[in-house]
Amino acid sequence: MGRQTTETQQAVEHQCIGHKEGDWIIFTCPICRDYQRHINCKTKEVIVRKGKGNAVHIGSHAPVHSDLACFSGS
Repeated sequence: MGRQTTETQQAVEHQCIGHKEGDWIIFTCPICRDYQRHINCKTKEVIVRKGKGNAVHIGSHAPVHSDLACFSGS
């Protein structure tokens, strides 16, 4: 008897790079040119333009020390 397998899609991760513009940190993907994630440091508002891709986007922003207030609970 043959072994039955099901095909599962594994999520592909794309590393995004963030930069700050005023109160916003904007993450862009170097692979998915139409992907952007905007995070407002003061209001905590998040706006995402996903584009056509279905990758999982992760990212970082530097310098971390100057933006800790963006992610604090206060």
